[in-house]
Amino acid sequence: MSEVRIGLVLGAGGTAGAHWIRGCLAGLNQICGFRPEHASLLVGTSVGAIKAAGFGPHVPAPADVAARLGELASVPPRVERIDRLATKLRLAGGCFLAVVSRSAGPNPLAWVEAIHPETRALVCSMRRLPPRRRVADLAAPSAPALEIAASAAIPFGSRSVWVGGARHVDGAVWSVTNADVASPQNLELLIVIAPLVATDGGTAVARLGRAQLATELEPWRQANKPVLVLAPSGSQYASRQNHSGHKADALALVMAAWTDQDSGTSRV
Repeated sequence: MSEVRIGLVLGAGGTAGAHWIRGCLAGLNQICGFRPEHASLLVGTSVGAIKAAGFGPHVPAPADVAARLGELASVPPRVERIDRLATKLRLAGGCFLAVVSRSAGPNPLAWVEAIHPETRALVCSMRRLPPRRRVADLAAPSAPALEIAASAAIPFGSRSVWVGGARHVDGAVWSVTNADVASPQNLELLIVIAPLVATDGGTAVARLGRAQLATELEPWRQANKPVLVLAPSGSQYASRQNHSGHKADALALVMAAWTDQDSGTSRV
């Protein structure tokens, strides 16, 4: 049997987002035996880039792991017109924010954690002038620490990062997930861990992130391929600064999804 190629997208979210990512990955490991190394493609933004850079070479997922993930995932629903409009608004706002942002505060290089010597993550940052997204392959010969720092350079909250001949800010300015970097043409299944995308309610930022993610996943619906989105509810999003509780919520979400799927009542 050929390998099921899996994509793993780790979204932005700061310290709280890091705890959400840890909780989701712990849950997936417990119920499916999935490890980040099983992903054929790793995409990270901001804190997601910091985490993705720490994972090593690709190890094909065992057939039973891929099968269990497939039971949790489902083909995304059709994107609504309002979501497309919200996505355009979100991107326009992101470009404006990138242009007007000022470099101040801590150096995001200090936030970069251990980089695996065989890292293969794709990390997303946002070029200031002209404003556009940069997707850097950490496996290529470059300066991986700078690329990761650029992905986590919060506008007005830290220094911008000079990389690739231009100054860059946090990739979340473009998208809090950048899930469209993972194409269904090269993958069979996608996992998106999205700490800043509330599944209901939430702030304006969370709602716009939800609309943008829906738009980013439209190619997966068209390709009839499954996606597993792990995002907090509105109430979980509101209480995300309780970091230990947020990690526990993420773990509980995955465990509940498996329980519901096993009983045939619902899916994530």
